[in-house]
Amino acid sequence: MKQGQSAARDGQRDKARMAWRAATRAYPTEVRPWQRLAEDFFDTADYGNAILAAQEVLLRDSQDTLAHSVLAVSGLRVSTVSLLALRERSSFRVGSREEAAGLTRALRDALGETTLVPQRAEAPEAASAPASGRR
Repeated sequence: MKQGQSAARDGQRDKARMAWRAATRAYPTEVRPWQRLAEDFFDTADYGNAILAAQEVLLRDSQDTLAHSVLAVSGLRVSTVSLLALRERSSFRVGSREEAAGLTRALRDALGETTLVPQRAEAPEAASAPASGRR
């Protein structure tokens, strides 16, 4: 673990990851190397590997808040990219659009929001028009 932390501090990301992976093999029940991997993958937008590492953390500690956070945000980012690609191609398979809508409702409920992305309010025309009579 110390080798991984030292390498990470020195900006040697690959060396740090190798050290943390070695720690996962040497200490298979230890949660810390998996946490470090999950954080590091997340920080570099490698969301697939961040998800895998976060799941390994949760196998060892089902209450780990960081792992749940990495898993949730990474999953949403991966899903967003895929949904946008499907939307651009208008190629939602039968049922996938309905499933996405259901997941969106579940996400709104979990967050306690009526909308996930609020619409921007249009500025009233009077507010954007120059004031007359002032000089």
